[in-house]
Amino acid sequence: MLNMSKKIYIGKPPKAWPILMVGVGVIAIGTVFYHIVEKLSFLDSLYFVVITLTTIGYGDIVPKTNLGNMFTI
Repeated sequence: MLNMSKKIYIGKPPKAWPILMVGVGVIAIGTVFYHIVEKLSFLDSLYFVVITLTTIGYGDIVPKTNLGNMFTI
């Protein structure tokens, strides 16, 4: 007979939690950086970070400052 009981983890984060937090942190830092340095809106900054991290790179938004270029690299 199969044991169909589910394991419930109370108070224990899933194993992917650190990876998720690093990803959210990178997106947040990049969004704030491009908002401040490149003078983009928060939505455009978030869009640029996600498009860059997923390596799609449409090219519709590009860094205009040397600091922005270095951060993107």
